[in-house]
Amino acid sequence: MTDSATKSRSRPVPAGNAEAGLGRAEATKRKLILAAEKLLGQRGFANVSQRMVQKEAGQRNAAVVTYHYKSFDDLLLDVFSLRMGAINERRMALYAALDQAGALDIRGIARVLIEPLARELLPRPEGNYYVRFLLQYFTDQSFRRLKLPLELIQGVSLARRRYRELRADLPAGECSERLSLCLGMIFHALAMTEMDLELEQPDEAARQQLINDKTRRLVDATVAVLAQ
Repeated sequence: MTDSATKSRSRPVPAGNAEAGLGRAEATKRKLILAAEKLLGQRGFANVSQRMVQKEAGQRNAAVVTYHYKSFDDLLLDVFSLRMGAINERRMALYAALDQAGALDIRGIARVLIEPLARELLPRPEGNYYVRFLLQYFTDQSFRRLKLPLELIQGVSLARRRYRELRADLPAGECSERLSLCLGMIFHALAMTEMDLELEQPDEAARQQLINDKTRRLVDATVAVLAQ
């Protein structure tokens, strides 16, 4: 994931289950954000239009996306803001805790990359599509031209920097290549798990066990690549 950043021109919509308390415009924007997240997660960037987002959001006005957003990119940035803001906070908190405990080794880096993102698999009323959305971003060249605001990826940036410090024996390019390989593996594995959970609808205990098992195996696999 790139560390480059641009600022979103639209105000991020707060996370939460209910639209109660939001103004009419903000409630409509939230519907558009959730619709874009779902459709792009399921179909990919090339197969989703503004018209499809409008319909998925239950809006009759064909111009509703352009009314609320200067560009489709601004809508996509709000999807990232909705989810990745919280993920980044969790990453930063875990990074600080591991650093304080003197456990910010390669396994600690793997945990920072994986554990905060894996929590996105916990159920929410609007459904879980963000990890698949993130995988589409990571693998689609047209989608990946969108530069993410730096404040949303601080945790990943710190993990990258710490890994380079730990592996000073490797060229910087190889460190970056290994991290990108691991991120691709993480996104793909968690996206497949997200899809499986949507299809299978396990009970709460089984879902949590699956998430825990997947997280543990991904940490082990990431450590194997980063430590080699």
